[in-house]
Amino acid sequence: MEWPVQFVAICLSLLLAAVKSMRYQPNAVSEFELDRQVKAGDPAAVSERERRALLPTYLALQYTKEVALSVILAVMLLSVYGSAFGALLTALYFAAAYAIAARGWIGNAVNKFQRSLEPHITKYVITLAPLFGWLAPKTSGEHHGGFQSRDELRQLIATDDQLLAPADKARMLGAFDFSSLIVADVMVPANKIKTVDVKETIGPVLLDRLHKDGHNMFPVVKKDIDHVKGWLYMSDLTPLDPDLKQVKDAVRPTVHYLPVHAPLADVLSASLQTGRQLFIAVDDDGKTKGMVALADALAYLNGEPLAKTSPVSTKPEF
Repeated sequence: MEWPVQFVAICLSLLLAAVKSMRYQPNAVSEFELDRQVKAGDPAAVSERERRALLPTYLALQYTKEVALSVILAVMLLSVYGSAFGALLTALYFAAAYAIAARGWIGNAVNKFQRSLEPHITKYVITLAPLFGWLAPKTSGEHHGGFQSRDELRQLIATDDQLLAPADKARMLGAFDFSSLIVADVMVPANKIKTVDVKETIGPVLLDRLHKDGHNMFPVVKKDIDHVKGWLYMSDLTPLDPDLKQVKDAVRPTVHYLPVHAPLADVLSASLQTGRQLFIAVDDDGKTKGMVALADALAYLNGEPLAKTSPVSTKPEF
């Protein structure tokens, strides 16, 4: 009778090693990216979401199988060989099972078989979930892996409330989003730009109005904002030159334009190339849609909020 018992004991030990080798783990996709794929309707992502929800139950079933096999092996050996020798054999078979599981040579085959079997037993695992809920391990539900998308990294920065100071977070988000922004995102809309008509008389009335506006330079237009003729600098009017009768006498005619849909990085490159800080933003038809300043682009890059109410930089251009 000993050989059949030994054969069964060996089989039970191998089964115990196989069960211990099972690895119920989520795939490498993070929770954020998995949610994005599920919302996009990816069937594989939906299946993975359902599988992750059942992982605690799978682990509980694994623990149950380990305990059951261990008890069966111990009871069989103790009943056949007695308490002393049976306990020794039990310990040896347990050690052999753990050693085999630790070596991992059986793990690949077992886990491959397990993954192929999962779709066919899912409905039964769902049924058993309430029964084994008390045995399921407590997990946080978070999976920390590499970042699969820029959106995931941005979300992690935006939701952090422990590591980053508010100013640091703002700067990181500003730099992170900078490459995706266009001129229209930071420009002052055309209807909020303070302008001066080329035919206006230079005198106390105009100077008083310009001082109240609080800027040091203004776009000079002919009739409307779609016809920008240059810039009027407050520094050119103080002290007031008696030879300056109309705005056209003091206008600086150089005007630089940027497409309204140009990347915000173009503001930096255009400033470096032209030495200017202000640009008129136009659409495909050449119509003025707004004005963008280098200071606004830099402010966003530094994480500072944009009011979009001041049409010009407070620094004069030369």
